[in-house]
Amino acid sequence: MYAKKVLQLAGMWDCNATKCPMEPKLDLTKDGDGEAVDPTMYRRLIGSLRYLIHSRPDLAYSVGVVSRFMESPKAIRLKAVKQILRYVKGTMDYGLAKQAFGLLLNKIGPEQWAACRWSNSLALAEWWWSKSNEALVDIA
Repeated sequence: MYAKKVLQLAGMWDCNATKCPMEPKLDLTKDGDGEAVDPTMYRRLIGSLRYLIHSRPDLAYSVGVVSRFMESPKAIRLKAVKQILRYVKGTMDYGLAKQAFGLLLNKIGPEQWAACRWSNSLALAEWWWSKSNEALVDIA
């Protein structure tokens, strides 16, 4: 599982889990002061999280925010990345159900598919989002 590899890369496999990917009202600015951190490791973590977004669209916003600061990573920004990693740890069983796409496409005809108001791929990904051990809901 790729999420496990990302946590091991960050040295956070044994971290405490959380259910929130980002602290509410977190204020990260470009002109942030603070201690500089290893830019190579920061960029490696961000790249790994960006790859993980393909199967975890719930991470898109949080990873997008911390991606803005790759040119000058600071300790406060690394703290936000670690919060995302703790969220990944707490939601290891979440992901896009691979069968959902095919099943739902079989239930929706081409006419309905063309008229679907959720043509944005991110909205579609969120639409089919489910916990891996829960039953899929049929959309009528």
